[in-house]
Amino acid sequence: MNQTVIIAILFSVLLAIPASGVEAAQEPPNNPSTAEAAAWVKEHQPKQMPRKGIVPSGVMLMTNDPGGNPGDDWDDVGTWRTIREAYIDQTGCNTEHVGISWGATEKSAPVGGRHTYDFSGVRVSPRALRQKYIICKLDHMNSDWGNKLLFSQDSKDRQIYDQYLSAWAKAVAQYMNQKYGVTLFECGGNERDLVAESTFKPYFPNWYVFYMTPVRAIYNGVKAASPNNRLIAGNFCYTDRAHVSCMFLLDGKRYFDIYAIHAYGPQDAHIDMEQLVEARQELEARGAGDVPILVVEGWSSLPLPASIEQDRTWKGGARPYTEPEIEHFRQAVLDGWRNLTTERPGEYSLKNLAGANFFVLNDHWGGRGWAARGKAQYDDSGKLKGFLLDGYYIGTTDPDYLKPILRPWGLIDINGLPKGDTVYGFPPYLPKNNFTATLHVDLETSYYDSRHPEWTAPQVKAATTYRATVEFTNKEKTPMTDCHFSLSERSDKDSPGGYAFAFVQGQLHTTANPDERHLVQATLISPKPPTTVQPGQTVTLEYEVTFDPSLDAAPDGVQKRVRPIANLYYVWDGRPYHTDAWLPRVMVKK
Repeated sequence: MNQTVIIAILFSVLLAIPASGVEAAQEPPNNPSTAEAAAWVKEHQPKQMPRKGIVPSGVMLMTNDPGGNPGDDWDDVGTWRTIREAYIDQTGCNTEHVGISWGATEKSAPVGGRHTYDFSGVRVSPRALRQKYIICKLDHMNSDWGNKLLFSQDSKDRQIYDQYLSAWAKAVAQYMNQKYGVTLFECGGNERDLVAESTFKPYFPNWYVFYMTPVRAIYNGVKAASPNNRLIAGNFCYTDRAHVSCMFLLDGKRYFDIYAIHAYGPQDAHIDMEQLVEARQELEARGAGDVPILVVEGWSSLPLPASIEQDRTWKGGARPYTEPEIEHFRQAVLDGWRNLTTERPGEYSLKNLAGANFFVLNDHWGGRGWAARGKAQYDDSGKLKGFLLDGYYIGTTDPDYLKPILRPWGLIDINGLPKGDTVYGFPPYLPKNNFTATLHVDLETSYYDSRHPEWTAPQVKAATTYRATVEFTNKEKTPMTDCHFSLSERSDKDSPGGYAFAFVQGQLHTTANPDERHLVQATLISPKPPTTVQPGQTVTLEYEVTFDPSLDAAPDGVQKRVRPIANLYYVWDGRPYHTDAWLPRVMVKK
């Protein structure tokens, strides 16, 4: 039985969940106060509140709540901020951001070597001070006089830039240390690995020097303020080992304490755990095994349901959400949270997780100012090939690409109404179980990248039968019903890096036509498992596993790898759930 059929079956057992959207004909109060917003959120909570999970000790948890208030002239606009804050306040989130910009706090260059800082405009809200963690985001990119030094062709100006930026970072860190006790800082901007070459090439030899030059200065500054300060950097769109290594190439040193990751991955990944695994491998290889990872993108709703993805009404406005669509958002959050909080012995540990804020709270209108700022780029024949936007290049042949679009990514809709009850049970409770998968063979390791022989992976032989054992134990006090077990690869789109694209030696490679066949074939050789697993019961399954010879391919010298995964879809407490167990991620040789 394929996954689509399983999910269709599971939808048939869903409890009725009220849809949100236009048909509800409800709108929040105009510019509501904090008290009015809290009342609005409470008014729309379900009669029976869902059970919440707990945030693991030491883990920072946030949600992305994009946009300004209705009517604001921002790129992203959502529902009223007070309503968003009221939703966040009733979740288990424990972290808040505070932004400080160089341009606003040091408005002019030092005179006679003397800096003049003005932090009177810095605001840390009472609700932020109630959080367990506060991250101070340092925006170094909006200082006009600083950028003139950064983009100067004179090396002396660059040295002065480093000194001034480092001094500013030190002053900010001292201020936040002393006034608010804040020791966590973040810098570097967003997805700077995607910046257009024309932006940095006249001034820097490559993108990572362009990125790391300010990061180095800020790191030195915050550490000069106190060695206990920690700096978060990264935020690259791609997080394979080649990208992570770029964090160490400036002076051959490490200038960060927490690595921020965008964990985009293949369909149904929700968080691409292979990127976290690869990032951890490279950090350890660079002697930075103590550096934890913060997941900041890899949106919890993506991929969207086909009914939304293919519905053109979403380009111009919302419509009511259907029950299957609402369940999709719930399952996406459950899968993302399960991925983050599930130990994978030998490959992923919670002690390496600094936190996550990839969950999207609210639908929002996105890209509202892009059309005005984007500059069209044409090929030699005059055909549109993309846009240059804020120093980034967006490749597209769609002339309407930069028009505003409603992004239906959130746990609440554009009007502030909840999609089902997931936002009231965040982080979600995950039914207790033990799920393991074992491949019964001692695998030899070999390199998978001809340019990096130190990058190794286990190796299997194609068309050879291997035996695997899968064990599942229900650790809840009530049965798990409608159980459907399977074993195959995570995605038919698996390719180097674990996703449909890879960044190798500075070049982006994509899988244009992924193979739709199952590349890992698993045959159940033990008796069929029960469809109901009782409390305390353990189900043991034996499989014969083979790997498709087509996996023995090394485009651009990089050997494909594939991870067999045991999946279980089941119903517990009247609602559907999914969990999985990993086998080794291997490369295949004929």
